[in-house]
Amino acid sequence: MRIFAKRAFQFDHPAGHEPAVVVQSQSFADVPDWVAASTMFKLASKSGDVTVIESKQDEKAAESGKGKASTRGRKGNPSEKVKEPGEGGLPAEGEGFDVPTEGEGTDVLDDEL
Repeated sequence: MRIFAKRAFQFDHPAGHEPAVVVQSQSFADVPDWVAASTMFKLASKSGDVTVIESKQDEKAAESGKGKASTRGRKGNPSEKVKEPGEGGLPAEGEGFDVPTEGEGTDVLDDEL
């Protein structure tokens, strides 16, 4: 079976009879047919992170989508857009979070240390 994985995965044999199969992120892989019965494969297929490649057309479709940023939100909610830097409380590119310095916003007394 040929698959395309958007993320790196380890597929464990359902009965533990074969060694685990590891696939790299953003790559095609030829894997044993038992991989389709593994729990990780079922979950990854459901989320769209793994696609079974059955034809050259499927392979081209996977290649064209290769490297694109996901627009899925938390827990696969397609209506929730992934936040970009500078949106929704995230610091903009090149900015960091404010970290309190000693004596500023720290309530720990030196005696307690």
